[in-house]
Amino acid sequence: MITRWMLGDSHTVMNFGTTFFSELLQIHPGWIERFAQVGVAGSTLLDWTSAEKLQQHQVRWSHRTVDQQEDQAGVCPVTVTLDKVKKSKLLILELGTNDLRSIESGVITFANYEKSLIQVFESFNVEKLVWIAPPLLSENVVSMKNQKHYHELYLRACEFYHIQKVDSFKEGIQADHQDGYHMSAHHGASWGRWAATKIFKESAGSPL
Repeated sequence: MITRWMLGDSHTVMNFGTTFFSELLQIHPGWIERFAQVGVAGSTLLDWTSAEKLQQHQVRWSHRTVDQQEDQAGVCPVTVTLDKVKKSKLLILELGTNDLRSIESGVITFANYEKSLIQVFESFNVEKLVWIAPPLLSENVVSMKNQKHYHELYLRACEFYHIQKVDSFKEGIQADHQDGYHMSAHHGASWGRWAATKIFKESAGSPL
């Protein structure tokens, strides 16, 4: 039975996610039967509130457990929502990049986003919640003003809801792909190793 989950966007689908998965299972081999990682390219944190929203994303998805590691194009067939995992022992979120994209383009305002975020976190009963912040994005795609505003919201939410921070933004981890959002294979893998190690170290050697 899966009791520990990681949900993410295209970073999780790509090299960040593959490296994070293998690193974390090396650090905690006892998790091997109980940990699953699911990534849906293009997804926002709020998209994970319903299967219908996730099915709107048809670019690429990944699903990694000890028994299978899939990475394919199309709609993700794995039906996982925040409601399904809200009582798990551990939930790791690697989300926020596409939320920033939605804010930048005017799809949602910061005020409405924060209200929705509060509703999501208020519903959780997770033993341990970890949130990996988005990396620094190119200012050609998201203004630094909006990135800093989002980072402030991230810090407030983590403090108020006792979420373990993995603060990629503060660390200066930066999207280096020409699209302004993604990582090269090398930098994505480095970010994955850093995040997995940070979770382990900041959990006093036992992140559930």
